[in-house]
Parts: sequence; structure tokens; C-alpha cells
Amino acid sequence: MANAGNKRIINLNYIELDSGGFRTSGIRFNTIQTVGTIYITSLGNTNLKDQTNREGLVHNKAYDNLRILIKSILKDLRNIIEDYYPKKPEKKGPVETEEIHEAITPLSNRINNLKAEMFLLSELTKSSEVPIFNSVVKLKSNVESIEREYLDLQNSVTELDAKISEVEKQQRRIFDLAGIGMTAETVAHEMKSYLGRINSYLVDLRKRVPAEKDSLTTLLHNTRALEVVVSRLDLQSITKRRSKARMNLVSVVREICDSKLITWNLDGNNEIIINIDHESDCFIKANQGMIVQVFDNLLNNSHYWLLKHKKENPSKASKIHIRINSSAVVEFSDNGTGITHGDARFIFEPFFTRKIDGEGRGLGLYIVSQILSFHNADIYLSDEQNEHGNYYKFIIDLSETII
Repeated sequence: MANAGNKRIINLNYIELDSGGFRTSGIRFNTIQTVGTIYITSLGNTNLKDQTNREGLVHNKAYDNLRILIKSILKDLRNIIEDYYPKKPEKKGPVETEEIHEAITPLSNRINNLKAEMFLLSELTKSSEVPIFNSVVKLKSNVESIEREYLDLQNSVTELDAKISEVEKQQRRIFDLAGIGMTAETVAHEMKSYLGRINSYLVDLRKRVPAEKDSLTTLLHNTRALEVVVSRLDLQSITKRRSKARMNLVSVVREICDSKLITWNLDGNNEIIINIDHESDCFIKANQGMIVQVFDNLLNNSHYWLLKHKKENPSKASKIHIRINSSAVVEFSDNGTGITHGDARFIFEPFFTRKIDGEGRGLGLYIVSQILSFHNADIYLSDEQNEHGNYYKFIIDLSETII
């Protein structure tokens, strides 16, 4: 509050006009854009007293009552504003740029009209005094600048259209994948139960039919391998994905690799060697299902490209090397073709893939990076290059999770 003769100018900050309680979704209602007048007299309000410096009112009960009264009046005013300027309904569905196009389309006509008027004005002022002519030249320059900015805006909207179209395609893919994931979660839970029973029946049958012991043992190994695979999928269930617990990183990685080798052998792809080096056991606090998914995706990627490379180089042994140091930094590499310099900056982007249609969705490394980000961890390509001049080694930094 400040003096203005016998009047007082009230600063509306003290009634919290800018707080959430006074916000409106349409017209702005705040201290910058709100002005009002309150007529009161000292005779009728004896308890409202000036401060000694006459810069405001003394904070007493009467002051508090005035504050409550003003806030109540302003709330009523806010309600009236919302009645006259109701909130626009939120649009659902695809993102559209039609309103932007509609907004900038008239600009083109107005710019053309301005240019036409400028031409006529230029002709009329050629013989006029120099100051008038110079003003017209400057005005013409400003119009040309507006035209250039309009064209830039038009190009930006066109680019935005293309990007929105791509995002909508990605959203549809994510929706499809989410549906598949929910189904897989249900199936994995049911299969885990059935496989447990099948294993029990096979153990009992092997005892009862000794003549078929070898065949039943092979079948039992296969069902147990399948049970391990399903257990990995069960770890990805929504209810288990957010909990973190103490785990031995070396043991988890070794279990995943052993499971992968069994699966690849069943598929007839038993020509890949996995070497795991570690200094000692390494304990981290993380979500086991997510860590399993990280190395599962990396192993799947290596497996796919090593098989492709094997067809071109049948005599070369396919190898995957994993090194886990005591600070929970993991080096993951293989002796395949590697990743080109051009692809290196895109590999962690969603839907980027070099696999042929139907063999990959381009989400593996993106999901890996997101999982590690959730754990305050990171993954990146080492600068080291292989014999093909490509990058070949991932660094997975889990040092922030170590315990």
C-alpha cells in the first residue's frame, strides 16, 4: 500500500492474487492485469490504522477482516470471468496443426496487400521530399523482413506436420507392443505353473520307465531350459519391475548367458562362445528383471549379427566377451562386423534398426538405455574400433548402483 494524497493504493500481492486459488483457465486474472478501487473512510473503520511510515495498514484484526473480504469479492469475480470465458475442452486423439495453418494463411494475403500498397506508395513518393522517401524505403524493408519470417514459419509448420505424423506412427507401434506385453505377462505366469507340473511328471515317468531314461532326460533338460526362459519373462511383470533389491551382478549375468546358450543350442545355433571375465563378485542394488532385460537384449543383438557375419565368414569362430570389474562397470563386445560411425549416433533412438522387416523393431537398445537411466546408470559405445573400422564394444556403467 502506498500514499496518494488522502487515498491508499493497495498492493494486491498481500492477498495472494497470483496463487493457484485465483487462477483461471481462460482470461488471465493476476496482479499485473487486475485493477480495482475500494472506497472506505477512517470514520467508519476506526480500527484500520495507518502504519507510522504511512506505507500501509497496521496488521491487526481489522486488517485481516479487510483481507478476507477482498479475497471473497475477487473469488466471486473469478467465477464470473469463468462463466463468460469458459475453459476450452481439451482435445483428444491425434495431434493436429490445422489451427496453426488457419492462423498463418491470412498472413500471406496481408503481406501481398502490404507489398502492393508499398509499390503504389513508392511510386507516389519518388518525387517527394527525401525524408518521406527514406521512411517508405525503411517500411518496405520491414515488410520484406516480415515476408521472410512468414516463409520460415510456414516451412517450420510443414516440418512439424511430418514429425507429428512420425510420432503418431510410433505411438501406434507402442500401443501394439503394450498389448503384446500384457498378453505375454499372463501367458508367462500360466506357463511357469504348467512347466513346473510337467517337470514333476517327467521325473516320475523317468523312474517308472527306465528303458526311456535317456529320451526323458533330454526332454526334462529342454523343459527346464524353457522354464528358465519363462522365469525371465515373469520377472518383467509390472508388479515386479519397480522394486530394487541386492543382487550379485556376476551371478545374474552368468545365469542369463547359460540360459541363452541352452536356448541357442536347442535352436541349432550352438557355434557362439560366451566368455565372462570378472575380478570378484559384484553386488548392486537394482531391479533384477530389468537387469536381466538389459543383458538379454544385448545378447540377442550380438546373436543376430554374429549369425549374419558367420554366413559371410564360416571359418571364423563367433565370440561374445563380457568383462565385469569390481566397480560394476561392464564391457560387452563381440567379434562381429560392429557398428558403423554413421549408425553410432542413432542406435539408442526408438525404432532405429538395420534388421530386415519382421526381424526387429528397433526398440532393444532404446529400452536398455531407459532401464539404465532408471537406475542412474548409463550405456555408451567405447571409442575402440575393430578390424572393420567400426565400434564394437558397449560400456555399461552401473557404478552408481554398487553396494
